[in-house]
Amino acid sequence: MTSSILQVFKMNEPKTGISVKTGKAWSMQTAECALCDEAGVILEVGTVRVTKELEGTKPGTYSASFSLRRDYKTGEIGAMVTALTPYPPQRAARAPAPATAAV
Repeated sequence: MTSSILQVFKMNEPKTGISVKTGKAWSMQTAECALCDEAGVILEVGTVRVTKELEGTKPGTYSASFSLRRDYKTGEIGAMVTALTPYPPQRAARAPAPATAAV
């Protein structure tokens, strides 16, 4: 799996249909996003497919994991986002240091 920094601008409306071959229902969703470097500089802008588990993701900046999948219509193999983790990661709040006693 590969990881990159993605800034998600919006999730497009899911596309749905019925497979002609199998008769099964299908759905897919894409995200309008930017590929960024670690400094947050935008390198590319475009759309990317996301797995069903990520449908409805809120706009934001994420560390995105990808895998290669076959496009059901074109047969082309391309990237699909399989996981999104907020970027930069939220740090846990530290407990305050104990106060020193006055001497």
